[in-house]
Amino acid sequence: MGIRLSRAAPEPAISFNISGNVSIPRFFTHSTMSKSFEVKLNGNADEIIAKARGAALNNGIHFDGDEQTGHFAGHGIEGSYLILEDIMSVRIDKKPMIMPWSMIESTLRKYFA
Repeated sequence: MGIRLSRAAPEPAISFNISGNVSIPRFFTHSTMSKSFEVKLNGNADEIIAKARGAALNNGIHFDGDEQTGHFAGHGIEGSYLILEDIMSVRIDKKPMIMPWSMIESTLRKYFA
């Protein structure tokens, strides 16, 4: 009588359920690598944050912050910011893998600049 070892079959990368929905594992849809960049503010931090908060609200993005620090999350993107004088440092902690960094940075520059 010998010992029989068996290997479990690997989980499929993409699966379908009975209703026809596609399930893609999280590691295929989100990048955990972070990226930071700076934005020179073209005005008062209070006004820029108020503008960004309104734009976030209109676009279904959670925004919590003030004229010094804050964070945002929505559409698969999560990040934070820190304002010192007229420079805003933005850090993106999570993003969809298929979305290029340049697209995220240019969109956030529109919100904050």
